[in-house]
Amino acid sequence: MKILSRYLPLIGLVVPTLAIGFGGGRLVLAHRTDSAAPRDFPPPVYRFPSDEEVEAALEAVGLATLELAHRTFGSARVSFRVAGR
Repeated sequence: MKILSRYLPLIGLVVPTLAIGFGGGRLVLAHRTDSAAPRDFPPPVYRFPSDEEVEAALEAVGLATLELAHRTFGSARVSFRVAGR
């Protein structure tokens, strides 16, 4: 959690769906993983992948998870993942 620990204190909002950011050659993803997410943001507009689906998608394009952290904001559970080659 070395990389994520620098950024988690700055995050004040719950990320409703997949968010992508680049920094220092790393891919940072944040997505909700709680069961209430689809109720709060109904399909088909929003899609909430599981941690396993995100991991498989990263592997499919040659990336690996370097760090993974989960945080809870109210009732929302958010996964923060740093990936790289």
